[in-house]
Amino acid sequence: MFLTLNFNNSNQNFVQLLAENFAKNILYLTEKNQLTNNFLNVFLNGNLGAGKTFFMQNFIHSLGFKGNVKSPTYSVLETYSINNLNININHFDFYRIQNPQDFYDYGFEDYFNQQNNLCFSEWSENVKTILPTADIIFNFEYINENENENENENENLRNININAISEKGKLCLENLQNLKK
Repeated sequence: MFLTLNFNNSNQNFVQLLAENFAKNILYLTEKNQLTNNFLNVFLNGNLGAGKTFFMQNFIHSLGFKGNVKSPTYSVLETYSINNLNININHFDFYRIQNPQDFYDYGFEDYFNQQNNLCFSEWSENVKTILPTADIIFNFEYINENENENENENENLRNININAISEKGKLCLENLQNLKK
């Protein structure tokens, strides 16, 4: 492991801040040609409602995408072209993929072999035996302790653990160490 970051008791505002700052790092590294082949493989793990899709929506908008960012829960894949960066964001949700053969039947392996692709996989554990090694793993853990006290979604807390598995992943995370809640 190259770098581990832990953000405990994080609310929705912090998840948004984290996504925005992660996007700034990606923008900087892309502009400086420091992402090898502009390819990055990121796993987003966590239970339902922990903030994975919310993180992705904020991340994609922070890269300059102006359209609607949808959850890939039913479509399994949503792709967003960030034209000014010449990259594609491929947001997978493997929740409904129970058989690894489905991964190949849909042709998903092609997305993980193309330059200028940033691949983000929710529920990667469903196909972990066939996915390429992650550069970064985000783990979102939803904490239910405020469930009965406050119905404001922004106050629902989660723990976020981020691991850089590669040197490229470490580069993407380095400036996030100093984020404050």
